[in-house]
Amino acid sequence: MPPKPNSAEVRCGRAGIFWLLCLSAPLAAQTGSVQGKVTETLHGKPVGEALVSVQSTGATSAGARDLYTTVTDAQGRYQEVGLPPGKYSALATRQGFVSASSAFVSPDRAAGQTATLDLELTPCAAIAGRVLDSLGEPVRNVSVQAMQYVYHSGKHVLENASPVAGQSDDRGEYRLYNLRPGRYYLLATWRDRSFLLRANERIVNAPQRTGFIATYYPDASDAARAAPLQVGPAEELTKTDIHLQSSALYTIRMVAAATDSYFTMHARGASPVAASAGETFFTSIVDGVWTAQNVPPGSYMVSGTARMAGGGQGAMTYSRQVVEVRNRDVELPAPTPISSFDASVSVQVKGTALSRMTARALVLQPDEPGTVISTTVSAAGTFILRDVLPQSYQLRYDSPPGFYLKRIKLGEREVSDSTLDFSDGPAPLLLVLATDGGRVEGSVGNVAAGEAAQLQIVLVPDGAQRNLKDAVADETGRYRFEDVAPGAYRLYAFTGAENGAPLDPEYRKTFQQKSVAVKVEPGGVVTVALQPIRASPRADGTER
Repeated sequence: MPPKPNSAEVRCGRAGIFWLLCLSAPLAAQTGSVQGKVTETLHGKPVGEALVSVQSTGATSAGARDLYTTVTDAQGRYQEVGLPPGKYSALATRQGFVSASSAFVSPDRAAGQTATLDLELTPCAAIAGRVLDSLGEPVRNVSVQAMQYVYHSGKHVLENASPVAGQSDDRGEYRLYNLRPGRYYLLATWRDRSFLLRANERIVNAPQRTGFIATYYPDASDAARAAPLQVGPAEELTKTDIHLQSSALYTIRMVAAATDSYFTMHARGASPVAASAGETFFTSIVDGVWTAQNVPPGSYMVSGTARMAGGGQGAMTYSRQVVEVRNRDVELPAPTPISSFDASVSVQVKGTALSRMTARALVLQPDEPGTVISTTVSAAGTFILRDVLPQSYQLRYDSPPGFYLKRIKLGEREVSDSTLDFSDGPAPLLLVLATDGGRVEGSVGNVAAGEAAQLQIVLVPDGAQRNLKDAVADETGRYRFEDVAPGAYRLYAFTGAENGAPLDPEYRKTFQQKSVAVKVEPGGVVTVALQPIRASPRADGTER
C-alpha cells in the first residue's frame, strides 16, 4: 500500500534497500522526474543514505502502480526519473529517524519540467533507566514497554508503542530507543517462570508467595496513577527509574480434560482491542493441568477453546469462568463447555432491488477480549454466522455505496445502537438498508497552512450512534459525507486532536457548544461551512 499523503509514521528501523521495481509495460515517451533533498528537522542537516521510495497512488498511464527507489547522497540529494504522468507519494526512511512522506504530481519532462520535493526526517528519541525493588536493588529480566494512549472504536486505551522491546540486565538497566517523539507511559512487567507445578503436585504449608506486579513509571500499580514522560527529537531521557510494586501472589489451577485446549486469562474490564501487558497473563498447560501463576488479587476472566477427543473438524467447545482471587490459591472446577451456535443473518433493502448491493464485511467484536467473528455480506442477502457464543458483541458493518443501515433487529428485539446480545442463545439477525440517505458537505475555514490535512470531521447523530460518520478533510479543507441517514446531527471539525479522539463521546462533551446543528432530510443535500475546533494536549496525556 502506498503511504498516505502528508503523513508521518514510525519506521525507525531500516527494512533494507529496495531496487528499482518495474511492474508496468514500457514507459511512455513523455515521462517526468522528481528531485529533492532529505534533511533532519532539528538543524536542517542533510541526511545521507536515506532510502527514498516513490510510488504511484493510482494507476499510471502505463496501466500499473509502480514503485521506484533511490538513496540520497552525502548532501541528502536524490533524483528519480522516468515517472509516467500521474499522482505519486514519496517516502523517506532511515535508521534512527521517523519516516516522512508527501505527495506530488509527476510533471511533463518533455517540457523541461521537474518536480521538486524536499522531505524532513525527525530524529528518534530514547528513554533509559533502571528497574529497582523497594530496597533500591536492581531487578533483572523485567520487560519494559513504552505505552501510548490511542483510540480504538472510540475508546481511549494504552497500547505498546515500543519499536524495540526493553529488557533489564543484571544491573537492572534498560534502554528503549527508536521512539517517535511524544508522550509515553512506561510499563514494567516481571514474569517468573522458574516455579511450575506438575499435575500431581500441590503446595502444602508453604509460606505466602510474594512478587512484583506490573508497574507503571515511577511506582504506580495502575495506569491512572502513571506519570507521563515527554521526549523530544534526538532526546534521550535518562535516570527514568521504575520502582516495582510487590504483592501477594497466588496460583490458579484447572484440569483441562480436552486433548487440544487453549486458555487465556485477562483482568476483568480489559479492553477487547488493546489490552496492555498489565491486564493479560501468561499461562501454561502441563500434564493436562492449566496453570496461571504469580497472579495478584483481583477479578479475572478465564476463556478457553477446546477440541474434544475424537472430534473432527469443527468439533469445538468454549468456556468462560470468572475467577475472584482474594487471599488464597484457586482450584477451578473443570470448565463447563459452552456450545457455540450458528446465527442466521438477513440483509434486506427497503425500496430497491437487492442486486444493487456490493460485497461488504460484517464484523462482530466481543465486548471482552475474545474471538472476533467476521464474514462477507454478498448480494444474496442471506448467510450464516458460525461459532457465535452466548455473549455480547459490537456490530461493525459498512453499508455499500448508496445505502445506509436503517434498522437492526435481533430476534424479536429492536437494536437501537450496535450492541448485539446473544446471551439467550441463537436468534436471527436482520439488517435493513435504505437508499434515501442525504449528503452533508462543505469546507472548514480559518485553517493554517498544512492544518487542513489534519482536520478530523465528525457527524454525530442525536439518535442511534451507529449512524455516526467521520472523515478527514482534503488539502483544501473540504469534506463530504454520503449516504447519511435522515435525522438530526451535530457536526464537528477538529484539528490537533489525537487520531480517533473525536469518536469518543466523553471527549466531544467539552466541545459540543462549538459544533454545528445539522438536519438531514431524505435525499437532501446540506452544505455547512465549519470553523476548526483546536485541541491541545494536557499534561496527563489526554486532550482538551
